[in-house]
Amino acid sequence: MNTTGVTGPRPDRTQVLDAYHKKTIEARWHGKRCVFDLPVTGFSSFGIDLGTSRLLRGIELAKPRWKRALDLGCGYGPIATSLVVGGMSDMVVGIDRDILSVEYSRRNALKNGLSNMAFVGGLAYEDVPPGRYSAIVSNLPAKAGETVHRMILLEASGILEPGGEVWIVVVTPLEAQIDRILDAEPVSLLSKTNYNGHVVYRYAFRSPVAGPENPFLRRRSLFAWRGIAYELDAFAGLPEFDTLSYDTDLLLRAAAKQFGGKNLRTIVVCNPGQGHLAVVLSRILNGIGRIALVSRDALALKASTFNARQLMAGQDVRSVHSVGFWEDHVGPDVDLFLAALDKKEGIEVSALKISRACCSTPGSVFLVACGMSLRSRLAAQLRSLGISSNTAMEHAGRCVLLCASA
Repeated sequence: MNTTGVTGPRPDRTQVLDAYHKKTIEARWHGKRCVFDLPVTGFSSFGIDLGTSRLLRGIELAKPRWKRALDLGCGYGPIATSLVVGGMSDMVVGIDRDILSVEYSRRNALKNGLSNMAFVGGLAYEDVPPGRYSAIVSNLPAKAGETVHRMILLEASGILEPGGEVWIVVVTPLEAQIDRILDAEPVSLLSKTNYNGHVVYRYAFRSPVAGPENPFLRRRSLFAWRGIAYELDAFAGLPEFDTLSYDTDLLLRAAAKQFGGKNLRTIVVCNPGQGHLAVVLSRILNGIGRIALVSRDALALKASTFNARQLMAGQDVRSVHSVGFWEDHVGPDVDLFLAALDKKEGIEVSALKISRACCSTPGSVFLVACGMSLRSRLAAQLRSLGISSNTAMEHAGRCVLLCASA
């Protein structure tokens, strides 16, 4: 990660994206040297993974000539880049639920001088740009669960043009599950190649197939926080599906202590997960004008926005898919930000994002939950960026820092 070059009281968006940079790698495809910036926390952040390489090799041997391909779960863009550089597709659209991956895909397209690629953030086929595709290509996420795998495999039929095909690579432990899903549907298996650790599938549809409804929805459950009871629809693949975390509890306690009884124009819940923070805050803080939910993860935004709008009828709930904690469309009238520190992002990245949020919204306060062992390091990094902080709450090895522009 690199935070050098950060000057002035308000880090800009480019500095935040640069702070995620882990390293740059090279690949030579079809006689062309390609370079990729890799972000920290991204999938395969050490290089092009073996599954992707095997998938690309299979496609290259088939020598397709597609007009428009979809790279589902594009990461930082290696599949899309290979398809375009190799002349296998005239145009590639990439989509990823992590907007950081999308930003780095766009960056890498520019680095490689490629204009016939487009990248969007979103959740699988829900947010794919309209139109028909000649092919759908994906390195299937292993931990997504069978219902989500079924959706990815089958709903492809709804956006493929006649004669279109799907190429996927999966880890070997998923082979029996994938076989079972494809065998039960009107699917023509065009090829299947087994490797040590991976399986590459190529298939087409004999007729349209419907995927499962609400594949990410887990179940509706009853939750309670200090006497406040509420029901919430838990989504698979996100934490806090059965109980609130220590960080959420601490943030709620700190918010009630610092802002109870005050009118707030806008509060921003960063990394909102299932939506617990937003829902409970609307019960314990009176006079909230608007709640903005900000996350890198499109699934977290879908879950938290769904739950917030279900349980906060009549309140203004805004959803923002962003790498940072603040963007222009959040607005300048923010009184309170809340977030739990993401250890995977690191202290430097988190401090930069907090600094940009505080400096962009004069008078705002940022409550951030973290481990006591990280408190001093985070406070020091914030101080170097012109942000003051003090401990607002602590319990069982966790704490909440109250941060503001100095």
